Amino acid sequence: MKTYEEAIQFACDQVAEGSKDLRYVKWAVYIMLAGIYDKTQEEVYKDLEAELAWRASATAAAKKEQRRADQEQRRLANLERKQIKSELGYSRVGMWGKV
Repeated sequence: MKTYEEAIQFACDQVAEGSKDLRYVKWAVYIMLAGIYDKTQEEVYKDLEAELAWRASATAAAKKEQRRADQEQRRLANLERKQIKSELGYSRVGMWGKV
Protein backbone atom coordinates (compact mmCIF):
# COMPACT_ATOMS: atom_id res chain seq x y z
CA MET A 1 0.00 0.00 0.00
CA LYS A 2 1.31 3.39 -0.92
CA THR A 3 -0.77 5.87 1.01
CA TYR A 4 -2.83 6.06 4.16
CA GLU A 5 -5.97 6.64 2.08
CA GLU A 6 -5.35 3.46 0.10
CA ALA A 7 -4.89 1.55 3.35
CA ILE A 8 -8.22 2.87 4.64
CA GLN A 9 -9.90 1.90 1.34
CA PHE A 10 -8.38 -1.58 1.51
CA ALA A 11 -9.47 -2.05 5.13
CA CYS A 12 -13.01 -0.94 4.25
CA ASP A 13 -13.08 -3.36 1.32
CA GLN A 14 -12.02 -6.19 3.61
CA VAL A 15 -14.61 -5.30 6.25
CA ALA A 16 -17.41 -4.87 3.71
CA GLU A 17 -16.65 -7.88 1.52
CA GLY A 18 -14.78 -10.08 3.94
CA SER A 19 -16.04 -12.58 6.43
CA LYS A 20 -18.18 -11.47 9.33
CA ASP A 21 -15.32 -12.34 11.71
CA LEU A 22 -13.25 -9.43 10.40
CA ARG A 23 -15.55 -6.84 11.95
CA TYR A 24 -14.68 -8.25 15.37
CA VAL A 25 -10.98 -7.61 14.86
CA LYS A 26 -11.21 -4.07 13.49
CA TRP A 27 -9.43 -2.86 16.62
CA ALA A 28 -6.33 -4.71 15.43
CA VAL A 29 -6.60 -2.90 12.09
CA TYR A 30 -6.80 0.42 13.93
CA ILE A 31 -3.64 -0.39 15.89
CA MET A 32 -1.78 -1.65 12.81
CA LEU A 33 -2.65 1.33 10.60
CA ALA A 34 -1.91 3.78 13.39
CA GLY A 35 1.53 2.26 13.85
CA ILE A 36 2.38 2.06 10.16
CA TYR A 37 1.20 5.54 9.16
CA ASP A 38 2.10 7.38 12.39
CA LYS A 39 -1.50 8.32 13.19
CA THR A 40 -3.39 8.01 16.43
CA GLN A 41 -5.77 5.11 16.83
CA GLU A 42 -8.60 7.61 17.23
CA GLU A 43 -7.78 9.21 13.85
CA VAL A 44 -7.71 5.81 12.18
CA TYR A 45 -10.97 4.84 13.86
CA LYS A 46 -12.70 8.04 12.72
CA ASP A 47 -11.37 7.75 9.17
CA LEU A 48 -12.32 4.09 8.81
CA GLU A 49 -15.78 4.55 10.30
CA ALA A 50 -16.39 7.65 8.16
CA GLU A 51 -15.49 5.71 5.02
CA LEU A 52 -17.69 2.78 6.03
CA ALA A 53 -20.59 5.17 6.78
CA TRP A 54 -20.14 6.92 3.44
CA ARG A 55 -20.16 3.59 1.60
CA ALA A 56 -23.28 2.50 3.47
CA SER A 57 -25.10 5.71 2.59
CA ALA A 58 -24.03 5.47 -1.05
CA THR A 59 -25.25 1.89 -1.22
CA ALA A 60 -28.54 2.82 0.42
CA ALA A 61 -29.05 5.70 -2.00
CA ALA A 62 -28.37 3.43 -4.97
CA LYS A 63 -30.84 0.84 -3.66
CA LYS A 64 -33.45 3.55 -3.06
CA GLU A 65 -33.03 4.86 -6.60
CA GLN A 66 -33.31 1.31 -8.00
CA ARG A 67 -36.51 0.70 -6.02
CA ARG A 68 -37.90 4.01 -7.25
CA ALA A 69 -37.12 3.09 -10.88
CA ASP A 70 -38.69 -0.37 -10.44
CA GLN A 71 -41.81 1.17 -8.91
CA GLU A 72 -42.13 3.65 -11.75
CA GLN A 73 -41.76 0.84 -14.28
CA ARG A 74 -44.53 -1.14 -12.55
CA ARG A 75 -46.73 1.95 -12.40
CA LEU A 76 -46.33 2.61 -16.12
CA ALA A 77 -47.03 -1.05 -16.93
CA ASN A 78 -50.20 -0.91 -14.82
CA LEU A 79 -51.34 2.27 -16.57
CA GLU A 80 -50.71 0.67 -19.97
CA ARG A 81 -52.61 -2.45 -18.95
CA LYS A 82 -55.48 -0.32 -17.66
CA GLN A 83 -55.56 1.65 -20.92
CA ILE A 84 -55.64 -1.54 -23.00
CA LYS A 85 -58.48 -2.96 -20.90
CA SER A 86 -60.50 0.23 -21.22
CA GLU A 87 -59.98 0.25 -25.00
CA LEU A 88 -61.18 -3.34 -25.21
CA GLY A 89 -64.23 -2.58 -23.07
CA TYR A 90 -63.26 -4.55 -19.99
CA SER A 91 -64.37 -3.24 -16.66
CA ARG A 92 -64.31 -4.41 -13.10
CA VAL A 93 -67.48 -5.99 -11.87
CA GLY A 94 -67.83 -5.52 -8.16
CA MET A 95 -70.36 -6.81 -5.66
CA TRP A 96 -72.81 -4.06 -6.59
CA GLY A 97 -72.41 -4.24 -10.34
CA LYS A 98 -70.17 -2.46 -12.75
CA VAL A 99 -67.58 -0.24 -11.09
